[in-house]
Amino acid sequence: MHAILALSARHLQEHRDCPGYYDYKLLESDHLQKALTSFRSAVNANVVSGQDALLATSFLLFFHTCADVMSGANLSQPCEDTSFTFLRGLRALVIGNSDVAHSGLFKSLVARPHLLPLVLPPAVPLQGPGAVLMRLLRNLLQRSPFIENQELYIERIESLTSYFSLLEVQSNDTKTLDELLMSCLRWQVFCSAEYVTLVQGHDIIALTILAHYYAVVGYLLAGAKGKWWWLRRKPIYMVRAIGKYVGPDYASWIEWPRMIARRCEETG
Repeated sequence: MHAILALSARHLQEHRDCPGYYDYKLLESDHLQKALTSFRSAVNANVVSGQDALLATSFLLFFHTCADVMSGANLSQPCEDTSFTFLRGLRALVIGNSDVAHSGLFKSLVARPHLLPLVLPPAVPLQGPGAVLMRLLRNLLQRSPFIENQELYIERIESLTSYFSLLEVQSNDTKTLDELLMSCLRWQVFCSAEYVTLVQGHDIIALTILAHYYAVVGYLLAGAKGKWWWLRRKPIYMVRAIGKYVGPDYASWIEWPRMIARRCEETG
């Protein structure tokens, strides 16, 4: 219940015509703290009978952490991405409680997509932003501190190649856009632990790849008018935060995500 109320208070703050009877920011903070406290207790207790509630709360907290990108109160760097924590946690819950996930109240949220594969296949980029990243990676000096993770970077770029092609999709069909966006979320779900560790350690190239991912998400959201309100501000925020963190020395690496972010802002 507290997770629902925290997300509702965040939603009300997103609307300019929000009534001023209550301090929704204060209510949001209060309910969020209570939701997190209850959530930690439930996870630690591992109570089987409450798995439906645990799965629901996980989704609600994930929605909230995406919607509240601007606060950054508990982040050591503005470019940190807490989505990995919740999405990978949801995957663990689904794997560990398949009966609840696939036959319970939330089976539609974890069902296989109708129009797309579960995860878009990797491919070697021959053109576009993926090819530019590949060229920059290949040109790293042997004494560069990033050389040791070069193969991991390449694997993540190849995993994004099919997602870059989504920018060529011109569809007003709601179901198609929803599946495309869900497919993007699954990209984060299936990122390797090694890559997530690099992102959480503020590795510049890992963050640059993440900025490219968020550029794709932002572009698709621009076409999904009136939906996914909780995710709308995050892609542009993440591209800008990562761009600021990596600095001018990596301006060429971050150029494409910044261009897409500007385009998304211009189109509203």
